[in-house]
Amino acid sequence: LQIEQKKTDFKSEEITNQCSPACSKVLKIFEAQIGKINTCLDGINVNSVLNELGIKFHRCIYDHIFRFEYNELGAMALIRDINEYRSFAKNFNSPTVDKLFIVLHSLSNLLIVQPNNLQEITSGENLVTKKLII
Repeated sequence: LQIEQKKTDFKSEEITNQCSPACSKVLKIFEAQIGKINTCLDGINVNSVLNELGIKFHRCIYDHIFRFEYNELGAMALIRDINEYRSFAKNFNSPTVDKLFIVLHSLSNLLIVQPNNLQEITSGENLVTKKLII
């Protein structure tokens, strides 16, 4: 992510319907790793490793997105990436990882909320539980 993600990815002045190239590359790498884990491990070992990898994957993405500044279209680009990560997170077969990505998506949506609506949005269920998860 540090090498592939460009600062301009989230300061864009154009609308695109695709995730960023960095997001695509990350997902390809993790897809291969999950395939290897499923091939090489079995039973509870698969679940344990996938859960731990999913939590670390989330933390990596979470830490990464705080390194950038966002304009309105850039925030939309981030939300597209987060949607891709969130969909991909289902491959970890972990309710914990799913919940982490739901919260991350909710946090990302805050970037496009009008200031006068912020109080109402932050009291929503996904963001109230944020305090307990991270």
